[in-house]
Amino acid sequence: MLHRFQAIKAKMPRRESARRSHPLACESDIIETLHMRLSLLQMTFGKHIERKHCCFFPGEILDEVYCILSYLKTTTKLARPYKVTDELFDLTTMAMEYFKEHIEPFLPEITYFGTDFFDITTAFSPGESSKSYMCLDSPPPSGFEASPAAA
Repeated sequence: MLHRFQAIKAKMPRRESARRSHPLACESDIIETLHMRLSLLQMTFGKHIERKHCCFFPGEILDEVYCILSYLKTTTKLARPYKVTDELFDLTTMAMEYFKEHIEPFLPEITYFGTDFFDITTAFSPGESSKSYMCLDSPPPSGFEASPAAA
């Protein structure tokens, strides 16, 4: 689907008025909506799926995506793209809202950085100017032994 999305986008004119009258306008709108809604689902569920907190991806949404793709394949004269994607829009919106309200609060919290990643309170506090900071090109601190593999 991504390849088709990119291929259609490459064929479409830049000007909005020219795009509206282009023969691929309806297919472009449908594919673009599919891409956008699936991307939103990925942003909502993906971080938890990648961390194996859940394996939830609504089956009814996948069924609707396949119906739309089948419709694109079998229909020669596409019309009213918003009618084709209306159900998908509703399903994805409901799934994301339900996930955020009823499932995500019970999943483990995602920590993007460890607690010691960046402590801004000690780095810039007054009276700490004597604290030494090492640059990348500074010599190693005294007592630091380089491993044989690094030498």
